[in-house]
Amino acid sequence: MRPKSMILIVIALGCGLVAAMGISQVLNAKGNDGRDEIEMTEVFVAATEVNLGDVLAKEMLKLEAWPSDRVPEGALSSLEDVEGQRPNQRLYAGEVILQAKLIDGNGSDGATDKIPVGYVAHTIDVEVSDTGSGLLRPGDRVDILVYLRQSCEIGKARAKRVLQNVRVFAVDDRITRDTEDGVVKAKTVTLLVKPGQDELLLLADEKGTLRLVMRRGDDQEAESTTGKDVNELLGDAEVADDGAKSCEPKTNQFLDFLGSLKTKPTAPLPTGTNEEFKMVLVGPQSAQVWQFGEEGEMPIDVTADLAANYNNRNQNQTQDIGSMFDPGMPEPDDPSVDDPPAEDDAVTDD
Repeated sequence: MRPKSMILIVIALGCGLVAAMGISQVLNAKGNDGRDEIEMTEVFVAATEVNLGDVLAKEMLKLEAWPSDRVPEGALSSLEDVEGQRPNQRLYAGEVILQAKLIDGNGSDGATDKIPVGYVAHTIDVEVSDTGSGLLRPGDRVDILVYLRQSCEIGKARAKRVLQNVRVFAVDDRITRDTEDGVVKAKTVTLLVKPGQDELLLLADEKGTLRLVMRRGDDQEAESTTGKDVNELLGDAEVADDGAKSCEPKTNQFLDFLGSLKTKPTAPLPTGTNEEFKMVLVGPQSAQVWQFGEEGEMPIDVTADLAANYNNRNQNQTQDIGSMFDPGMPEPDDPSVDDPPAEDDAVTDD
């Protein structure tokens, strides 16, 4: 190869190497500049698949850096906002945890998910007067009174405060404080009470009549009351203290009357006698006759036989009445029989 050609090849290789190095430096500079300009945000994503309603634990979550412009609205980045919550749909691994995907994140969740931990929702029937003429709303506070009538268990009629400062969870099927509907004539009110208090409410509702008394929301003071009886309403002198009503079961006066009847004892039948007796069982629409024979024999239903004998007897009596008249003579009510001649018209021999 000529020296001139070798020089040109070396020059060409040198230029190509310099160009490649320049391009590489330019690309690296652009890459570094791009990373510095992109803002990243850490958000929580599901580390594993999470079923609907499962409680989110720390090991089910992980933080990932996402470009800020690609982070979905409502993405959560604080562990306190995620841990202990429950999703309202299935979450897949790598899926961003959104506030709207948690049960407490929107208003379409079930009512049971809004019951505070440690409380139960107890529903009672109410009248319009029990709800402040329709002014009661979810979130209001009420006291619960019971009116107990005098009975065998309760000596005097009395009224007593059962629970105080109870939060209203729902009015009918409304669990939010909507005021657009105006006055609500509720038929039921659901209260938030602790376990055990619901048993007390149920007992009071069965034994008496419950009433709701509205109270101020920021009034947390509890009054100690023992209840009021009818003596305090009308005065001791105006109320006769008859004590508790008798708890003895009421008796049937007719059965008592039958039990008071005493029948004369009858002499026992001689051994081996063939004497028979009958027993009549009278019902509301019919009667049965049972005939008893010798001792040890089963009774026999003779109702049909007696009915047949009774019909035959009536037929025989009808035939006997007809035989009183001469078969050849018409009966007295026959219009063909002439009246006998009067005495004045009788013919006598001269």
